Amino acid sequence: MTSVWPILDVRETFQEGGGWQSPDGIKGSTSWTRKFTVTVTTQYGDVYAPTVLADNRLPKNGSSHPSSPWFRCRSATAKRVSPIMFECDFQYKSETKDEEENPLKAPPDISYSTLSSTEEIDEDINGSPLNTAAGEPLTGIKIPVGDLSATITKNLASFDPSSIYYYTNTVNSDVFLGFAPGVVRVHNISAKIVYAEDLTYWTVTVQFHFRYPVRTEAARAWWKRVRHEGTYYLEDDPFNAGTPILTTAKDDNGDRIGTKVMLKPDGYKETDNTIAHWVEFEVFRTTNLSGMGLGV
Repeated sequence: MTSVWPILDVRETFQEGGGWQSPDGIKGSTSWTRKFTVTVTTQYGDVYAPTVLADNRLPKNGSSHPSSPWFRCRSATAKRVSPIMFECDFQYKSETKDEEENPLKAPPDISYSTLSSTEEIDEDINGSPLNTAAGEPLTGIKIPVGDLSATITKNLASFDPSSIYYYTNTVNSDVFLGFAPGVVRVHNISAKIVYAEDLTYWTVTVQFHFRYPVRTEAARAWWKRVRHEGTYYLEDDPFNAGTPILTTAKDDNGDRIGTKVMLKPDGYKETDNTIAHWVEFEVFRTTNLSGMGLGV
């Protein structure tokens, strides 16, 4: 025999409420009542109040009123009025608090620390390229890097978890926390929902990673920076003056050796191994981080 969910119909029949508020608007209380009728089937046995109240079409203890998140359901009862019908009663209450006790009025909590990462380098502390004694570029050299980090925690009335996709790994397009555009990257976002006595809200924590613009402008602090080098380079065509041709590093026998060489900005081979050139690529999207609503 196939089981059938016993709730056939849920219908709201009545609402009423009221309350008071102090002249300054800081304190007050509100109560609200909602009534429902629920029709059930007893085809497969008796139906009791807990089963009725479990139906997801009915309010739940602690849930908010559909017209205001400040009204919270504080009691839920179901009374049988016939073999197939229940009357359900839900009481909502809300109390305003002093301004300083409202979690949504609390200022953001901001802390600063060091955020460490391991980065590949292509020059020494003086800006000289990392090469062998023969002038061949060296790669794969990594060092620990310590950057400034800021963590901000703020209570928000609402939060869309999908916004994590929008903001993670974005860079500030406007001045943020006093830092120029391009310097601040969103490193990590976490959020948890808090069910307080008379209010549901979100506590959102965001960690920001600041990158000092080394030998570049602030707007490009988070751009990918690589040394201009490669196994191919341009040289003048010996048979057609002024026309560059693409060539590759070769040994004395004319065989390609596949070794990278340093390049000038125009793609020609850089013959001075004490001079290096770099190219930069934008890899993170920029956005106005003030749109996160963190109050900073």
